[in-house]
Amino acid sequence: MEITRHLRRILLTQAIFLWEEQLERKPRTYNKPIKAEELLRYVWDEIDNYNYQEESSDFDRERYFGIIGNIKEIQKALTKNAPDWPLDKIARHDRAILYLGIYELLYTDVPTAVVINEAVELAKEFGGDRSSKFINGVLSSINKGQS
Repeated sequence: MEITRHLRRILLTQAIFLWEEQLERKPRTYNKPIKAEELLRYVWDEIDNYNYQEESSDFDRERYFGIIGNIKEIQKALTKNAPDWPLDKIARHDRAILYLGIYELLYTDVPTAVVINEAVELAKEFGGDRSSKFINGVLSSINKGQS
């Protein structure tokens, strides 16, 4: 089964969302912590006929674990570039999309226009009415700060 770049981003966003929800935001709700690897596997295994072991790519894993490993720096960049929006006031799906976009801006060589466009498309698909404009503004601000 061929996994498109857009579908990979949807799955990454979902995995990031679940990771933050279960490991960062509510650590005392669970008797036994769920490992990040288990959350990634859970999201990928939800696709029918998709074999996680055979089909998972370096692209997916590098971004997912890169975000987790650099979350403090990513959150710092988000806070700096959206000063009127405390992290806990940003919708969770928007945060997940932003984490992916910020990671790609700061730690990969994906062209800026591609990162921002793909993040905006995810926001239009899964966010609220103003999510795409908010995400576009934050990522554009981070990009300008890097220049």
